[in-house]
This record gives sequence, C-alpha cells and structure tokens, in this order.
Amino acid sequence: MMGVNNASYYLSLTGFSVEVRVDIQSSIDFTERFDHHGPDFVFAVAEIWLDHEGAKHLIIPATHPGNLLENLRALEKLISNPPLVPGMEQLFPCGGWCSWMAGYWDRVDRECSTADDEKLYDLLIPLSFVESRVGHIALYMYGGKKIFEVATRLDEHEGRQAVGVWSEFSSDALGNEVAHLKRVIAADIRDAIKMQSL
Repeated sequence: MMGVNNASYYLSLTGFSVEVRVDIQSSIDFTERFDHHGPDFVFAVAEIWLDHEGAKHLIIPATHPGNLLENLRALEKLISNPPLVPGMEQLFPCGGWCSWMAGYWDRVDRECSTADDEKLYDLLIPLSFVESRVGHIALYMYGGKKIFEVATRLDEHEGRQAVGVWSEFSSDALGNEVAHLKRVIAADIRDAIKMQSL
C-alpha cells in the first residue's frame, strides 16, 4: 500500500503479520547518497511494526536506519537455517524467547542479574534477528520446529505495552514471501527515483 511518502508491505504469519513501512523519500535520498555502489543498488529506510489483533505495535523505528533490503537478505538466510540452542526447551516454553529476554533486561536494570543470566544471554542472543529499544524479532529452532517470534518491550512512560507473539513457519513459504517482498520494495523505490527525476 503506497501513501504520499510511505509504502506498507506485509509478511503474514499465523495469527499476526509484520508490517514494513518504507519511507520513500528517505529511501531515495539514501540510495542517491550511496550511488557509488552502482545503478542496481537500493537503500530502503523502514520502520517495522507488529500487526496483531487489530492493533499495531512499533518494533523497529527508523531513527538510525540500516538498509532494510540488507536485513531482508539476512532474514532469507535465517529462514532457511534458523539457529539452534541445544537444551533451550528447558529454559522457556515455545515462543518464550522474548519473555526470557525481557526478564533478563529487567534484572539488569534492577542490578540483580547473575553470572548464570549472563551465560544464558550470551547463548540466546544469537537467536535475535533484529532488536531495538522498543522490540525484538527472533528466529530459532525449538523442539524440531522453526519459530518466528516478535515482541514489544513494556514502557509505561511511553505508554507501550508488552506484546509477544510467535508462529511456526515453513522455510519455503516464508522464504518465498521475503524474496518477493525484497524485489517489490526495491522496484518501488527505483520507480519513485525515476518519477522524481522526470
């Protein structure tokens, strides 16, 4: 869905979707700034949102943007081969990675984390795909299933609630969806660059 300066794209999972809001003008500006990468290079500036039960929750703001297209390339690799932490099933229930991380950061904030917390954090943080001060996306293997998990972080001062969702996924289906999304976003930005230069 294209707006005046924004375009929204979706990845659909069971029970929720991930919305990618691309800032078209910022994407044009960044693409032109890095034009030394060649004519096929595109830089996509985007926010990532969780769309769940009719409500939208910010996961990744675009305040210090990385190139979304590079993130999508990395996501394709993770989808085909999600990381596995042996014994993770004894640490939390399926879909509980983000809750464990939230508890860890609460203990760090209260200065009561333990050496075991630090060891587990080092073991579990590689499952994170992207994170920000407001949310996380993680992909991992759990009990032989491929899990895609999304969560927001609680912040009462900013009126943010903690929301966590997860879904089992098929590498082929989600991988194809991400590859399509990557192509469409790049094509839309290239089209916008052409329109702007007319």
